[in-house]
Amino acid sequence: MEAGAFAVDNSAAFRMSSDCHLVVPEVNGHLVNSKSKPQIIANPNCSTIQLVVALKPLDKAFGVKEVKVASYQAVSGAGQAGTDELLTQIAAFKNAQIQAQSQGQAQSSAPPKPTTFPHQILFNAIPQIGSFNDEGFCTEEIKIQKETKKILFRPDLRISAFTVRVPALNAHSEVVWVTLNKAVDREDILRAFSEAPGIVVQDYPEKSIYPTALEVSGKDPVYIGRIHRDPEDPCLWILWVVSDNVRKGAALNGIQIAENIFSD
Repeated sequence: MEAGAFAVDNSAAFRMSSDCHLVVPEVNGHLVNSKSKPQIIANPNCSTIQLVVALKPLDKAFGVKEVKVASYQAVSGAGQAGTDELLTQIAAFKNAQIQAQSQGQAQSSAPPKPTTFPHQILFNAIPQIGSFNDEGFCTEEIKIQKETKKILFRPDLRISAFTVRVPALNAHSEVVWVTLNKAVDREDILRAFSEAPGIVVQDYPEKSIYPTALEVSGKDPVYIGRIHRDPEDPCLWILWVVSDNVRKGAALNGIQIAENIFSD
């Protein structure tokens, strides 16, 4: 930095530092531009990024009072080791199945012992991403809760997260319960999303049209579907938010930060 260089850091080391900006360009990109002084800029956690992109237009238009989110996170979030572990377990299961069939026996051999995840990820859902604190929250959940408040400039925001690792290869999915400060119509929600950058709405559930991790993988935007109001609370809306955690959740977001720095 003394030599005039910027650093966009994708680790968790600087995210909550008061001396470093935590940036998602669609949300708070104004914090860094061509007039900024050389500095370390933190790239947020992948599951946080897609969440705040969805929340920002709602908070801007209506005010967000409370957020609850449950994430279903792909194995690529654990790096190459996570992807390899799922693929290895798939291959081991298939080989054991073929061997059992050739011998006319029931399949009995167990898949390789997991090393990246605490349990077998194949055919499973693991309600743990990271280690746990004394209150029962794992590190991924704490990241979402703290980072979301910082990025949205909402230290008062009530937010709770629950994270689950699932056997999807790539792209994270989230169910988000958003309580707004006032009752609005669905058309108002759709308008807010249509005017926001980086969002694609796919929401025709009656035709089974909504984003899925498989279809979103390899794409840049944050996709939103299943937009509906809770029948018990006119201010509570439920969303399905899906994004490629390696692209928008990491590399692309970092590139967008760099583009902000060098834009006129």
